[in-house]
Amino acid sequence: MAQPKFTIPTGSQYETIVNSFAQKLVQSVKSQLSTTKKLNLLLDITKITADISRVTISAAIPVGSGNSYDTQVILLAFRNIGGTQSEDLNAVFVKVLEDYSISPSSINRVICSGLNEITENTELPKQMESFSSRLSHCFHTWIKSSPTLESLRKNIFTMVFSYLTAPGAMQRASQMLKTKFELPVTESFSFIIEDLLTHREIYQLKMEGLQPISDREWNKVIGIHSIMNIIKPLMNYTTEMTTVDTVIPTIVQIKNVLEKDVYQLGEIGSDLLSSLKQTVAFIMDPEHEQFDSTYIQATALNPQMAVTLNSDQMSLAKSLIESEISKRSKNLKKVQNVKKLAMGVDSLLANVLKKGDGSDGGACDALSIYGDLFQSITAGNSSESKENVVNQYFDEISTANSVESMFMLRTFGNPMQAPLSYWKSCSSRCSELSELATELLSIPIFTLTTEKVLSFSPSSSTLNTNLILTNLNSCEQFEKQLLLRFNRQIVAKLFS
Repeated sequence: MAQPKFTIPTGSQYETIVNSFAQKLVQSVKSQLSTTKKLNLLLDITKITADISRVTISAAIPVGSGNSYDTQVILLAFRNIGGTQSEDLNAVFVKVLEDYSISPSSINRVICSGLNEITENTELPKQMESFSSRLSHCFHTWIKSSPTLESLRKNIFTMVFSYLTAPGAMQRASQMLKTKFELPVTESFSFIIEDLLTHREIYQLKMEGLQPISDREWNKVIGIHSIMNIIKPLMNYTTEMTTVDTVIPTIVQIKNVLEKDVYQLGEIGSDLLSSLKQTVAFIMDPEHEQFDSTYIQATALNPQMAVTLNSDQMSLAKSLIESEISKRSKNLKKVQNVKKLAMGVDSLLANVLKKGDGSDGGACDALSIYGDLFQSITAGNSSESKENVVNQYFDEISTANSVESMFMLRTFGNPMQAPLSYWKSCSSRCSELSELATELLSIPIFTLTTEKVLSFSPSSSTLNTNLILTNLNSCEQFEKQLLLRFNRQIVAKLFS
């Protein structure tokens, strides 16, 4: 009987296959990026060892239609930084732009995380710090080192470790779970909080030798977990549309919960509130020296989220947006005037020559000769009226509540639509405002980190440094393999 034959590619054959596929992938990505008017780039720096760092650069593109939008993240590069100087990062960044034919003018924002790994101040074009990493640092610093949590942390660890010494406790826990029960003794405190509530029945066992926490402490664990669930969407990498317009509404929600002490956390909650206020001051306080107006403008341009802004914030957002629209209109007018000047002179000369020939029977009026000049004046008036659209938008979202908005006649789109769909429907009426809104509402708050690129599970958050260290001598080939694996959906379409 004939047996099937299988051929395993040799090392050189495998390398040829990877090179071929990677080249096709890069060409496909370049084509896709070229059709994107404004592009958000994500940049993360992760220190592997004292002298080894990796920079991950990716592109984030909103995809979808109607009320369903996601963020498509495309891995562009996984490169080595030769040192810890800013010029090393700049050199890598410029090279990636060249590799994918990305024009600096097409960049909307460069969302960055891990820049503290660089010893010098780094300035990239349109650089913006990842809010996700900033909030994550605030929360994990608080939960790991807050003095108000010291007693609770100590009692929880005492309870967890008591399962190792209490006779029969681990066996009983495994029986209840119907699989081997493992204690999270090496995990972070935030992970332990999750584990306590996942296996609450096990941690509330009544057995000799166990040292359970009190009911009051359980209530605090539940409260901390509830706060974690509110913050989590802003801390984790996700392909959902977690963009800058969602930040202020979530901050307002967290502050209300902590100020009213809904979960009865007492000093623990007050301490977190204090840390949170410091972290978000650059977003919420216009007087802050590093105030970033991106968040407040984006929130105002989301008709569903704008209600979370107070009157002062709304007034500031309106003023900033009016200023930006005016600036864009003037720049556009300059470009159009340069084009029209050349076209107008040619047209005027042609009309004069035509009149000289008498080819129209001698009829002559100003409009026939100076038509382009009249059109230029009309276009100028039209451009000025577009700036008033900002006032109309803010009047509309300020005077109608969510119930009325479903039935009233509106100048703009339906506010119940997804924000990007809402502004897409307004593009023909107010192109400058629609364009600005689309740019702001598509800015992600996260970056694609080294951990996520190297993880083989969506829930994994542990950095696999061995993969990097074992491929130090083949960085270029390793990068190609990562590009193919992470961008596998694009690769699949190339061969479908």
